[in-house]
Amino acid sequence: MKVRSVVFLGVILGIALGAGITWINFGSSPPLFAKAPERKDSLGNYPRIRVDKSSHNFGAIERDVKVRHAFHVTNVGKATLNLKAGVTTCTKCTIAELKKTSLEPGESTDVLVEYSPSAGQPKFHQIAPILTNDPDQPRVEFFIHGTVTARFRVAPEDLILSRFSNTETKTAEIKIYALLADDVHLVGDDVTEADTAEYFKVESEPIPRDQITEADVKSGCRVTVTIKPGLPLGSIHQTIRLRLALGDSPQTSLVEIPVRGTVDAGISVVGAGWDQDESRLTIGYVKSAKGAKRTLLVLVRGDHHADVKITPAKVDPAWMKVEVGEPSELRSGAVTQIPLTIEIPPGQPPVNHLGYDQGAYGEIVLDTTHAEVKKIRMYVKFIVEQ
Repeated sequence: MKVRSVVFLGVILGIALGAGITWINFGSSPPLFAKAPERKDSLGNYPRIRVDKSSHNFGAIERDVKVRHAFHVTNVGKATLNLKAGVTTCTKCTIAELKKTSLEPGESTDVLVEYSPSAGQPKFHQIAPILTNDPDQPRVEFFIHGTVTARFRVAPEDLILSRFSNTETKTAEIKIYALLADDVHLVGDDVTEADTAEYFKVESEPIPRDQITEADVKSGCRVTVTIKPGLPLGSIHQTIRLRLALGDSPQTSLVEIPVRGTVDAGISVVGAGWDQDESRLTIGYVKSAKGAKRTLLVLVRGDHHADVKITPAKVDPAWMKVEVGEPSELRSGAVTQIPLTIEIPPGQPPVNHLGYDQGAYGEIVLDTTHAEVKKIRMYVKFIVEQ
């Protein structure tokens, strides 16, 4: 008997728990065992809801852009139909508007369902219910579904250039794919680093439709970036901003393309802590009371190498000391070396120049009389602490 009592009690508790969970999930939905309202008479004098279409496919939509769809409903009954928004399946799907909350026989209205897609959910299936006093359909569910995509796809997302001479012309190609429109085109461009902007030229042309093989791509354009001769020696840290338009829309979208690479020529820099690919000198942690000093060598080759002069044109921070030493020839006689001393003077307050979000690198720009290399840009990575 005790076993039977325990089993019976468990069944009762299970039913109660299930009913509670259902009530939590559906909130304003009718109770689990609610009876339908009694019909007034056998002639059918009660409200009846008719839905023209209960589901909608948004197709491919852009993330973070709200979309709406209107579902049309009609009262085909013989009494007033009352409508109320129910609880949707997620916070990003809502019944944005009920044009009317009560319909007389023969009247119609729209139920507007709104959805805010996110990048974390590439495909969505949501339910937006309304509650009614129709005894046959106390709860009517509207289904929406679709896929979430970005407006553009960029290939490559950044330009990584191999080492090249500042006497040559360098070109690179970027493809912009539109996922939501039959036409995408470039309406403008600019670069973020104004001091080297003159060396960058941007051109574009449409990609013929028969050359697009990706199934989800509707159109595309090819962007060619040309880097002219004369860039300062060292690493390139540039960003190209492309302003794109879809079809005839006056609205534009901004796409940023980082450009990275290394410019080489008849001048090079060597020394402890120097990274040629990044054009960066790493000094590291510096005690304020002691300061720090590093010496690099600037090597000059080519015709008239012995006559090349180097002078500091920019030093940031301004208290950093840069001294150019006396040139000397190596044994071969084909290369001139010029000492370059960079000093963090003692007594500086704490400061962070480790780069990125921590604090921008220090920067040195040298002017030269070299026929091909007019400027040398150097970055300095360090931090001053007490």
